[in-house]
Amino acid sequence: MVVNLGDYANSQDLNHNVEIGKKATTGGSAILPGKGVFHTQATGLWAITGAGSSATARTGIIPNKYPLNADSDPTLQVETRKGIAMYVQAGGAINPGGRCIPDASGKFIAAGGTAVTGVNEYVYEGHEGEGVGLFNTPTNAALDEKIRVRIA
Repeated sequence: MVVNLGDYANSQDLNHNVEIGKKATTGGSAILPGKGVFHTQATGLWAITGAGSSATARTGIIPNKYPLNADSDPTLQVETRKGIAMYVQAGGAINPGGRCIPDASGKFIAAGGTAVTGVNEYVYEGHEGEGVGLFNTPTNAALDEKIRVRIA
């Protein structure tokens, strides 16, 4: 089976509602499936932003689910439910079972040793087909690889 960024690891999760949020409507504001996004409390908008000042904001993943958002759309779908596993793009090395968070480009990076309060935590589970059985051991993630993370 071929998986795409923003796909759910468990197809049954497609049958559940996702959060609907606001986003900017300017040119280039469409957010691709599988991107990690931050909610900006001051504006109420979801966007791909740097992890620095937004590190205490809520986060989510854009699902590969119709309708996908376009530049002119004022709303988008965001997956924020705990326990959901989705495919995203790695922004660097992540160890199996390691905590990760979205970076400034919407890719996922290792969270490091410090807990980030207020942010959804994500756990790296492996690549497609890894970590789903005793003999399918997950391997380390590397830059730009398609990986599976679970909202913890």
